[in-house]
Amino acid sequence: MKVAIVGNMNNNNFSLLRYLRDLNIDATLFLYKNDGSFFSSHFNYTSDTFEVEKWEKYIIRTEIIDSRAQIIGINFFLNIYLYISNKFFNLLTKRIVTKNSPSVFFIKKYLKKKIGEYDVIIGTGIAPSLFYLCDMKLDIYAPYAFGIEYFDCYETRNLIQSKNIVKKYIYRRLKQIQYMGLKKTKIINTQFGVTLETLKKNSLHFYPLDYPMVYLSENHLKLFDANNKSFNFLSEYDFVVLSHSRHIWINENSDEKNDWDLYENKHNNWLIESFSSIKKKYSKKKLLLILFEYGKDVKISKKLCKKLKIENSVFWCKKMDRKEILGLINKVDVVASEFYTGEGIMWGGCGWEALIMGKPLIVGFNFKKDNFLKNFGFPPPPILGVKDKQDIVKHLEKLMLKPRYCSKIGIESKEWFEENNSYKIAKKWIKLF
Repeated sequence: MKVAIVGNMNNNNFSLLRYLRDLNIDATLFLYKNDGSFFSSHFNYTSDTFEVEKWEKYIIRTEIIDSRAQIIGINFFLNIYLYISNKFFNLLTKRIVTKNSPSVFFIKKYLKKKIGEYDVIIGTGIAPSLFYLCDMKLDIYAPYAFGIEYFDCYETRNLIQSKNIVKKYIYRRLKQIQYMGLKKTKIINTQFGVTLETLKKNSLHFYPLDYPMVYLSENHLKLFDANNKSFNFLSEYDFVVLSHSRHIWINENSDEKNDWDLYENKHNNWLIESFSSIKKKYSKKKLLLILFEYGKDVKISKKLCKKLKIENSVFWCKKMDRKEILGLINKVDVVASEFYTGEGIMWGGCGWEALIMGKPLIVGFNFKKDNFLKNFGFPPPPILGVKDKQDIVKHLEKLMLKPRYCSKIGIESKEWFEENNSYKIAKKWIKLF
């Protein structure tokens, strides 16, 4: 069986590729042209493994773009317009913006030549629209955005409300095309809340199944330790908290406050303020908070650290590749991820990385009683759920004061990952084929 996997947002499909190949499935990953570039450069597949040579023979970069421009450009004459305007823009600004590049000319022929011979095709991003317009079957679709990208996500909701009549028509038409494609594929849903609402509201059938997340080879930590000694100083601290989530907690568009607070706000300030409370209460302990210079509100977070007078107990890291982040997680006591308050939102990549590394995970968790088990078919991991700032203070304090409890939660997290994700989830994907 030959399986084509199209797109690689957050390196999810690179993880899927490796799990499938380990299970003797002949899988190939087809990257979008703009995968792992610009703002998502740290999601390049080379950022996810120390064994690039082993896997790159199963990866092909295409000329297909994960962008609305790809769908507009299927029309030959509109694509000529996009081609000319893109060349002019690049010349004028001396920048190359891949996401707004024109489509491949004769995209239908290109797509069938590249992927047509595969038995099963899995896609993300713009794939439903693309395969629908090219009269090709997309067997499985796994959205990566809350509400489904290019359909009912936060960005699309705003675009279709544009005051410009022409833009409004174009974005609504593009949404309709994505919907037509979604109706013709098996949808994998890894989220509830807004995504579940979108699926039900539009009568879209789905399978409640997650990705086999975060692939960890047997040699990974040995290769990390051999190449990276810069975090050995962490052993000097009594308790180390890591949060490598993006800093997004200031809303610059007040008229969208409700949706933004529920599904966009990561509440990074809650963690900083909670750590400050613990630091001041246990001033004799040597505590450290590790944050990443990642996200639009980094400067504001740094100002908050300074205001709370904890800047000397906060270590700021540059953006790192996942292959290095996993090694760093191995050296800390606890991972704190994002704190969304919307109902039914599952943890993201940061959380999965903590679970596979066997570390306690503090994360926003707002599921109604038994809903998680009912929808996924297995219980949630032993995460330390957060609904407000006081929950973080409580969790940090308990983990710090009770090392055995901290270790126990970590061990149970690793066991949960192996029992409910990893190869067991990959085998469930194979059954869908």
